[in-house]
Order: sequence, then C-alpha cells, then structure tokens
Amino acid sequence: TVTITDSNGAIASSTTNITINASLTTSLVTSTIGYTVGINTTATPVTASGGTSPVTFTISPSLPSGLSIDPSTGAISGTPSASASSASYTITATDANGATSSKSVTIAVNAAIAIFGLAEINATAGTAKTSTYTTTGGTTPITFALSTPAIEGISINASSGLLTIASSVAQGSYSTTVTATDANGSSANLSVSII
Repeated sequence: TVTITDSNGAIASSTTNITINASLTTSLVTSTIGYTVGINTTATPVTASGGTSPVTFTISPSLPSGLSIDPSTGAISGTPSASASSASYTITATDANGATSSKSVTIAVNAAIAIFGLAEINATAGTAKTSTYTTTGGTTPITFALSTPAIEGISINASSGLLTIASSVAQGSYSTTVTATDANGSSANLSVSII
C-alpha cells in the first residue's frame, strides 16, 4: 500500500500488487539437431523458464533455407530445401522486461538418403550368403528393413545393413526390397533379386 500525506495532513492511499518473477533461464534439450532435405521436421532444442511473460525466441545467424523458429515456443521446424554443413547457432529467449538468456546449438541439414548394394544376389542352396547395404545422406541413426511378407531364412541387420541368406533357404528365386530409413523418416528403397 502506498500512502501520500500532504502538508495539511490530508491522506490518500492506494494498494498495488507487485510480482517479482524468477530470473529468466534457458535449458538445453539437445545440443545437436540433424534435418534431412525434403523432410518436414520439428525440434525444440531450447526451453525457457522464469522471466516475465511473454517470452520470445530468436536465433542467430539465419537458419538454412526452409527452416524457421517459432518465436513463442522456440521450436525450429520446416522442410529444408538444400543441404547445409553443420554450424553453430545461438538461440536467445527475451522476456517482457528485456531480460535475456541464450544457448548455443549445432544444426546440420543432411542430403536425402540414398541406398547402395547388390540388386541381384547369386546364392547356392545349402550355403549361407551375406551382402551388405550402405547409405549416403540422411540423418543418423539409419535403420534397415526388408519388405513384408518376410521370406523365411532371409533377414537384414537393422543397424548394419548386413543381409543374410541362411543355408536353410530352399533353392528358387526370391524378390525383396531393402529399405533404409533415417531418423527423420526419409527413406530409400532398393529392389533385390535372389537367385
């Protein structure tokens, strides 16, 4: 309550609520973000607490083409149109009173994923056979899978891309598709014939 008394003893008063907020701070959710060309992805690497609302987020330098930051949440989203080398960016949170807090993150935009390996495998009944599939581009981790329905005795290691044909697989011709999928959902396929 604020009370004012003049020279004649007249008194006036007013009650005012004063709120003191905690200091504005930022927390790093993740220090590194990988985006993939052509894939719409959202990540929120920095969060803010304390301060006086509203809190707004900015980033410096400018993000790669196709990406933008939500000033109200700090989320970085969009569909990148071109690859960009790994670089450091500073995200700054600013509250209504001008208090600031910043964190640095590393952002890269990776090329679209591509898969490489044998499209035709010559196997002999009764003898195990392996073939490894590799990728370029994409955002790690990369996961490999075979098309369904599964062919009994033919499998692929999800992390290494090693395709194995067991010795128990009967003589014949088989067709499957090897799919490599990156962390952002970008995928590439390769049709494989086993004869």
